[in-house]
Amino acid sequence: MTASAIAVLDTDGTLIDSDYHHARGDQVVTAVGGEELERRVGDRAREQQGREADELLEEMAPLPGARDPLVAVKERGHRLVLASSAQQCHVEVFADMLDVRDTKALDDTPLA
Repeated sequence: MTASAIAVLDTDGTLIDSDYHHARGDQVVTAVGGEELERRVGDRAREQQGREADELLEEMAPLPGARDPLVAVKERGHRLVLASSAQQCHVEVFADMLDVRDTKALDDTPLA
């Protein structure tokens, strides 16, 4: 039996227009305060940035044609994984934006 190919597609900035929103907080601590500040407060700053990104989710949307490759991968019988460096709750929102939950062809797509 031949295993099917696996396609791993990133959501942030690839399928969902969210680069601006995530870039605002991703590297800001190091850029502004250097490595020492990053070590001291980086994780807490990213947690706060995640909470602020919650308020911006409604500004984010799928890029034109973003859903097409998802459907094409599944129609060819391959496995599909949606990946992201975003918080899991944001990935769940992105999955809804891409309408992957209500599509039979995508019903087993893991969200990472």
